[in-house]
Amino acid sequence: MKKYIILVVIVVGILFLNCKVTNNPMKKIEIGDKVPSFTLNDQNGNLYTVNSTSGKPMVIYFYPKDDTPGCTKQACKFRDEFEKFKDLDVTVIGISADNVASHKRFEEKYNLPFVLLADVNNEVRKLFGVSKSMIFYRDVLLM
Repeated sequence: MKKYIILVVIVVGILFLNCKVTNNPMKKIEIGDKVPSFTLNDQNGNLYTVNSTSGKPMVIYFYPKDDTPGCTKQACKFRDEFEKFKDLDVTVIGISADNVASHKRFEEKYNLPFVLLADVNNEVRKLFGVSKSMIFYRDVLLM
């Protein structure tokens, strides 16, 4: 009986791991990877294109929502350190699913000196392999 229970546990574990791997088609991008090319509207309503061949270092960070406590703290930290990024010729870009108008209010309220992109259809989030679960949002440094 013990052998059968152990066998069932092993089979269930293998099936669970297999489902977990095959149900996550998003590729995780790592530090140092080339950024995929994409175009989104910025906080001013202008099209902003990120080109994978630019060769310029950038910080792209994804966040759940404008003007929420954690996201505001994160954005303000980038604002407060912006001169250091600028001195290193690093572009800072924040991306969330909020629309252009929401990004504009967020930028103005907190005097954010960097680009905010509206990924309203979550296409770029998926392109980067960032989980929809806001528990797992992360910053991505790409060069």
